[in-house]
Amino acid sequence: MTPLSHRALSRSRPLAVLASAALTLVVLGAIVPARAQTPDPAETAWDGSHWSSPRNGGQTVSDGVFSGTFVHQGTEPQIASVDLGFEFAGVHEPTCELPPAPPTQNGSTTTITSPDPPPTSTPTTPTDPSPTSAPTNSTMDFLFEVGFPCNGVYNVTATASLDSPVEDTHAITLLSINIAVPPQPPLNFFATDNGNRTVTLTWTAPNDAPPDLAGFRISRMEKGIAAFELLGTTPPATFTFTDASIPAAGGSYFYAIETLRKAPNPRNAPLASLPITTGQALVVNGSGQSVAGGSPGGGGSAGGGGSGSRGGGGSGANSSDRGTLVDEAEPGVGELPIPGAGAIQRFAGRDGAGLLKPFAAALDIAVWAGLILFLTRRAARQAREDALFVELEDPL
Repeated sequence: MTPLSHRALSRSRPLAVLASAALTLVVLGAIVPARAQTPDPAETAWDGSHWSSPRNGGQTVSDGVFSGTFVHQGTEPQIASVDLGFEFAGVHEPTCELPPAPPTQNGSTTTITSPDPPPTSTPTTPTDPSPTSAPTNSTMDFLFEVGFPCNGVYNVTATASLDSPVEDTHAITLLSINIAVPPQPPLNFFATDNGNRTVTLTWTAPNDAPPDLAGFRISRMEKGIAAFELLGTTPPATFTFTDASIPAAGGSYFYAIETLRKAPNPRNAPLASLPITTGQALVVNGSGQSVAGGSPGGGGSAGGGGSGSRGGGGSGANSSDRGTLVDEAEPGVGELPIPGAGAIQRFAGRDGAGLLKPFAAALDIAVWAGLILFLTRRAARQAREDALFVELEDPL
């Protein structure tokens, strides 16, 4: 071999090695992705399983209801049960706990027949054997209604189990679900005129008040005006509020109160309950009247932001242990207690309304003055008769 040919051979060997390595990489690149993209039969057997309410993560839930359907291909084994679980997905109140897992749902599964696949060959002839039966799937619907101790952001997971001696489960998860359940309205709402152009409002907390209670919001609406205005808010543990903004001339007012609960996102405004309004207008004129809260109000615009609308109506009855008076200007609305009223009748809406106590006092004074005058004149007449009798019996 000549020196030239030996030199050419030594140069061609590295090129061959590089070409072989490149070919190996190409073959591996074609094989590995093909293996990675091969679907897992255990997962594809659950194709069709889905959430119905809510349908996707990131949505807001205000009723605590979660529903969906699990689908398992093949009649054996069938779906036996579904469980529901939770975990916090964001910042939450330290005093809040996860809701307890609801009871396992053991429902009967439904076997459905999948549609026949389209033919891939020539149509069968009468001499061909009968085709095999179509594949079937087992399905199970589930619905859970959950009471959350606190509003917040949660991950919710539903897990289905097969009726099989070998543990075989499948889970579907909703990520970052915003639980925003409004609170219940407060109870025992009363508005009392203090007699010095101030009104004291009192109430009690709703039953089963949540740990994330944010407080209470109070509003006022003047009779004849179809809009409430915000008066203020109180902390969760405060159940009284004084309205000291009554005009000097007084007036007739409806009051409304709402319970406030923290929203899932701390940056959002709190959630409000349905408003509770006084059953009828409180006439503030220094007479010390009182009215009670009624049922949640209807229409009317709200003051102070937040959710919910307030109404000027209500159906609550009023109560007092010191006498009740019927307001004839608003028949059927309720009774208006007036401390110390006794049997004196009030003619609301007519001329002279609000003059009960001055009129009653004047009437009492007139009766007593007349009685004293009568007794005085009677005593004077008796004295004159006695003096005349003495003069006739013993003349000078």
